[in-house]
Amino acid sequence: MPTLLLEIGCEELPAGACREAEAQLPVLSERELGAPPTHVFVGPRRLALLLDDVSERTADEWIKGPPESLAEKAAAGFAKKHGVRPEDLVVRDGFLGVERPGQPLRDVLPERIEAIVRGLAFSKSMRWEDSGLRFARPVRWRLAKLDEETVVGETSFGHRFTHGAVEIPDAKDYADRLREAAVEPDAAERRRQIVAGLDAIGGWDDAAGVLEEVVYLVEQVVVLEGSFDERFLQLPERVIVTAMQSHQRYFPLGSNRFAFVANGGDPDLVRAGNENVLEGRLDDASFTFERDVERGIDDLA
Repeated sequence: MPTLLLEIGCEELPAGACREAEAQLPVLSERELGAPPTHVFVGPRRLALLLDDVSERTADEWIKGPPESLAEKAAAGFAKKHGVRPEDLVVRDGFLGVERPGQPLRDVLPERIEAIVRGLAFSKSMRWEDSGLRFARPVRWRLAKLDEETVVGETSFGHRFTHGAVEIPDAKDYADRLREAAVEPDAAERRRQIVAGLDAIGGWDDAAGVLEEVVYLVEQVVVLEGSFDERFLQLPERVIVTAMQSHQRYFPLGSNRFAFVANGGDPDLVRAGNENVLEGRLDDASFTFERDVERGIDDLA
């Protein structure tokens, strides 16, 4: 039996939307595809399901109609609605109904992937086209494959800044091909890489619990260390940590050092950019803190 791949490609999703999708996708897979996924891949630019050994036909369906006791009044209308003759209706448990044979899976995949897209619900969503579809961010591509056969779409896409379209020769090759294109599709693996990178630096702290958010902010994990001007150490530690974690999702390392997770890129350039951003945040924090100290606790209360 074949392996089925479904991928929904998006503009960068917020971490909260990724977590919402991750919780809903197994349920939608059961409802629309009749089986739980073997693996769920969730990242900022893609949501994907991989199902091993799927049936090549959908299950037969029995559509329940009116009670058998109302056959004279309701059978003809129910049969017409479903495109069959009244004598073709089947009685089951005291009700008339229609037996619909299953269809080839490849024939129904386009409508099933659309049902999954529309079935995802987000706490914050947007509409960007005339179809009325609402999603956390604009959907840019869809891909469905049964083994080597492409049923919906054409390609996947690699890392936004370094790779373009990525051919997926077989559904089973999905994760490996994305990794070759600088994308780690597995959230659990990204988390492992982030923790390993932070542990290699050592002394990191995550008082605000931003790690679980950072996992969904990058597709290529690069853990780097940065520093800021020591003059900011005159601020209370809590103020410095808040600027790092609440605003920038950084990890304090003590003194004037911090660690952060980049989405690829040239390390020196990315480090310099993040150091500049943090110093700007600390400048704002320093101004606010000094103003509040000048006012005094009684006035602030």
